[in-house]
Amino acid sequence: MRMSPAFLLFFLFAGVAPVFAGGVDDFDANGNGLIEPGSEITALLKSTVTVPYAAIDTNRDGKVDRQESEALDRKLDEEISFRLEEYRELLGGTSGMPIADVNRFIGGIPPSSSPEASGNGRLLVRRDYENIGVMGQSKDPATVKGALVAYTRDYENRNDIWQIRGSAMYLLRSATGFAPSGDNGGVTAYSFVPGVSFDRVSNSNEHYADVNSLTFRLGSEVEYMGGGFFDAQYFRLNFACASDFDLDSGVLALEAQWEPVDTDIGMGVGRSAFGGLFDFRWRPILHAEGGRVVERGDKYWLVGNESFFRAGAKLHADLWPLFPERVRIGFDWQYLYGFSGYPGHVRLFESDISYALNEKGNYAIGLSYRKGRLPLTFENVDDLTLGLSVKY
Repeated sequence: MRMSPAFLLFFLFAGVAPVFAGGVDDFDANGNGLIEPGSEITALLKSTVTVPYAAIDTNRDGKVDRQESEALDRKLDEEISFRLEEYRELLGGTSGMPIADVNRFIGGIPPSSSPEASGNGRLLVRRDYENIGVMGQSKDPATVKGALVAYTRDYENRNDIWQIRGSAMYLLRSATGFAPSGDNGGVTAYSFVPGVSFDRVSNSNEHYADVNSLTFRLGSEVEYMGGGFFDAQYFRLNFACASDFDLDSGVLALEAQWEPVDTDIGMGVGRSAFGGLFDFRWRPILHAEGGRVVERGDKYWLVGNESFFRAGAKLHADLWPLFPERVRIGFDWQYLYGFSGYPGHVRLFESDISYALNEKGNYAIGLSYRKGRLPLTFENVDDLTLGLSVKY
């Protein structure tokens, strides 16, 4: 079973080895599907610790008396304090952690999402459609980017510029209850995510600089954990219909993605670096898309009734400095090679810095720069934007 360095360090320091033969659901005393704070999580964490008998029977009389039992209990309390604090941070303000997420937590792998996000029927507002279910409990507030709203006044050209960019999704997620290990991998969760991505830049005078992209998606995601080189792997398949806000153009496409997660190197999960000077996370994604232009509308660069296929890589990186708090620095890059269809290749770069306006990071003010072409609609973008971001 793969474990994070911090988890392994805990057991080395304690001088014990993790042994957990029972099921997590055995510790769900009230049978509500959650491991709650207090006696449930405490009993569960203590059950993962094995202490040599010689360390318990200190007077060597072959019995465990009351004083030795109380001393053992205090020792276990000390040894699980590190993991108990992690549990509390992940729990947030919710009443308990779902059993499927606790399975990952006990295995040294952070839950795929907060308990609040693990339930069905949750509306999400994000900057990007693929910021949904990837594991990541980094420094609050900023595991994902929020949808962007901005206004700019160009007094020299008497031009008003409005911009709105983001994705709204409805997450339907289910856990299988499978407990992964290093030798035994399997599907731990899957989700269906209908949603819409929007990117609109409107100029009152300089209409040639407008961006008008509206993409509807019916997506699915499968979470596979254990049994291989990576801690987790995510497989996504999306049916997409890209258009504009007037619905004059139309591009039908099928998108496929593969994203690996490795907690030891901060791949997909926030990690601390240089003694906690900053947290970082990076996300490599292999992406392929194929489809057909049904109607070009006002997008003259598209070729009507032409099929296309593109494939390549995406890379997301995030930094959260220790000082000042609530600051997030992000970089996004993607390159998709055009095997067929015109226009062909997709190159897009984006960098941004933001400051969260509340503790949970639902609102932030930030500066964003991007340059390149948008996938599917293939519109050129080259803008620097100061705006407000919102995420839920």
